[in-house]
Amino acid sequence: MTPTPPPPPQQVGLINDAARAPDSLTVNWLDVAGATSYDARITDPSGNTTMKANVTRPVTFDSLVPTDRYVIAARAVNNNGASQWSADFATRTRPATPPAPSATIDAVIPVFIVTWSIAGPSGGTVSLRQVGNGSDTEVVSGGPLTGSQAFSSIPSGVQWQFLSQLTVPAPDLPGSTNVSFWGPATTIVSVPALSTSDSMRKTYGPVQPRIRL
Repeated sequence: MTPTPPPPPQQVGLINDAARAPDSLTVNWLDVAGATSYDARITDPSGNTTMKANVTRPVTFDSLVPTDRYVIAARAVNNNGASQWSADFATRTRPATPPAPSATIDAVIPVFIVTWSIAGPSGGTVSLRQVGNGSDTEVVSGGPLTGSQAFSSIPSGVQWQFLSQLTVPAPDLPGSTNVSFWGPATTIVSVPALSTSDSMRKTYGPVQPRIRL
């Protein structure tokens, strides 16, 4: 009987999806009986293909571009040769983690003004979380890549944190949502509102007495 290579791998897909870095993809597939090793390849949006040969599963591809679409396939190998390539598996890298938003406070009202500007593709949206005073609330959902939000009626003397997250469309991958990690937080402490007299003293300073000669 003529020796034959093993059959191709089945069910190629992502693992550790919730923890994957923006520049990395880790894939796995079902074990192939008789395989001694595997080859895995990845193709970028420009059609450039990189192959990792004689590897064990799972396989991680690093140094990728955030938000880009990649096509991955695998094949099984033994002493009789290599199998056919598996069916292509298409996926996207996670968006890059956004920077911290900026926050300022108007002590007279009082009100927080939170602003953000996040690099992202057309159609990308931003979410904003407000954490503090025992709550963790998503206060902006589906916002623009650049924007601002005012927060009033804020209890005084409380430390607040604001974090942003980027979501980008993936129309070529039906049913998938491509979402970044929550970015670093901006921390700010609310202060009591100033009274009218406090505001005047802050603006004009104390009144100097007149000296009669």
